[in-house]
Amino acid sequence: MNLLKKYIKVFLKERFDPGTDLTSIEQHEISSDDFGIGNSEIDSDKFKNSVYGKRFKSLKEKLPLVDKGSSRAVFKINSKKIVKLALSGAGVDQNQSEYNISKQPSTTDWIPKIFKCAHDYSWLISELVRPLNSEKEFKELFGLSLYETIRFLRKGNFFPEVVEKKMKNLFDQYDSAKKDLDDGEGGDFVKNLYKNMADQIKLFKDPTFLKKLESLFNLFKLNQLEVNDLDIRNLGKTADGRLVVLDTGATHYVMSKWYY
Repeated sequence: MNLLKKYIKVFLKERFDPGTDLTSIEQHEISSDDFGIGNSEIDSDKFKNSVYGKRFKSLKEKLPLVDKGSSRAVFKINSKKIVKLALSGAGVDQNQSEYNISKQPSTTDWIPKIFKCAHDYSWLISELVRPLNSEKEFKELFGLSLYETIRFLRKGNFFPEVVEKKMKNLFDQYDSAKKDLDDGEGGDFVKNLYKNMADQIKLFKDPTFLKKLESLFNLFKLNQLEVNDLDIRNLGKTADGRLVVLDTGATHYVMSKWYY
């Protein structure tokens, strides 16, 4: 019986342990020719014969494929972890960007945990995150709507200054709506505007919310991420309830090098 238990334990480790699975695809270094494979060549024979292609085939035979983009593929290791595998030089750079961002104390609130990364950034293991269902869920988790959050991120590059401008704008709209209501004007539209401004003013006075907003602000500004990437399809909720950005690899450097 003990021997059987030992065998099962070894079998499960070989099947699901990321170290075992990924060691097998790390036997060959990525050559300069491989690194130069473009996103348009992912389905070509050149890709299939490259280290990228061989690694992709190896993992696909062992792990469930969750998603496949232009430069990376995501495989599910278990109920808690995924592996992001580079399919091209762009994928390598995206993995490196995500790994570097994960080391920034001021932005880690919004990043899925990264457990391990290849020395050449050809793969990284991170936290499995459930994608958000809707913009309504985003607001419930964060407090501010996705639309208002994106508008805020576009206002400037210095957080205290942007907050100050935002508060002035909120109070101006709040006072204007209150005056209209006191004068018996505006109807339901003004009532809703008044309530929305009051709720946002309360939110922006909350230190906990401001800390989380500043972390998101730093994530996009310090790493030159496109604000458009704050899309509902790129947002998720972790098992412990954190709201995170799923993909932070598309920095300005990566995009200008590989896509523009």
